[in-house]
Amino acid sequence: NAQRIIKIKPKTVRFMIIPYYLCFMDDADGGEERWTKGELNFNSAFMYNFWRYLEVFQAAGTAVELNWGYMNMKPMAYWFGIKDVPVSANDIANYGMGKRSAPRDLQAFANNFVKLLDECAKRGFIVKGDRNASTIKYVGFYNEVYNGNSEFGAFGDKRTYWCKMLEYVHKALVTGGYRDKSDRSKHTIAIVGSEHGGVSNVVPTGFVQFNDYVYENAYKKGYCDLLDYHNYVNWAKDPAAYCARAKQCADPASWSNNRWKMDGDGSYNLFIAEIGPSEGDPPYTA
Repeated sequence: NAQRIIKIKPKTVRFMIIPYYLCFMDDADGGEERWTKGELNFNSAFMYNFWRYLEVFQAAGTAVELNWGYMNMKPMAYWFGIKDVPVSANDIANYGMGKRSAPRDLQAFANNFVKLLDECAKRGFIVKGDRNASTIKYVGFYNEVYNGNSEFGAFGDKRTYWCKMLEYVHKALVTGGYRDKSDRSKHTIAIVGSEHGGVSNVVPTGFVQFNDYVYENAYKKGYCDLLDYHNYVNWAKDPAAYCARAKQCADPASWSNNRWKMDGDGSYNLFIAEIGPSEGDPPYTA
């Protein structure tokens, strides 16, 4: 798999890193105390493969977006999320309540992310103050979250809590030296403020409302730098739209708003949309 990545040299990759990869979940309390104190396990089986992958992406010259969050497994899922947020029986059976995964402790969520970035910098994947020399250039959170999506469980209007999370992370990254307080051009790490997915031939009202809210309440305040939308097409319902979208994606001229253009030389290559480390061998999930 490493040889394949180096061979095709992806332009960018969205690399998923889930908090439980770093949590000491074998502790009696499921790792909660050490998580709160900021004690992380950088040598777990997951993290072993995480570091291997970063080495491969670095060798391939691939720009990495580190995506922090998503569904935690039990026992971490029982204490990580907001208490008593409704969760389905299916979620409990299949994810150990993992979909109830909006972080209850936003400060610990932000601080521990900085600790992870510090370890990445220590290993040479980030160069503070030099974005061009850094392999990790972006950070994002969770997977295609919007109003109807249960992967970021929170009471009330989850957009409010989402923007608060962006604020905490932005400020922690400023303190950690990865972002300037107000000047986006000086950031070593750019924050992707939302990552949604939807079908292009269906009016994505929930996505638009979520992004509009994030734009007003996080982007304008400097808490994030980019808003992303994963545009899918339903082949069965609209094959013509599918073909048109495929043709558009193959045409670099239509990618003028592509968020990766800032790092490139005007050319566009493969973008790995979702990949993360596993415990086993081969070390990948996609």
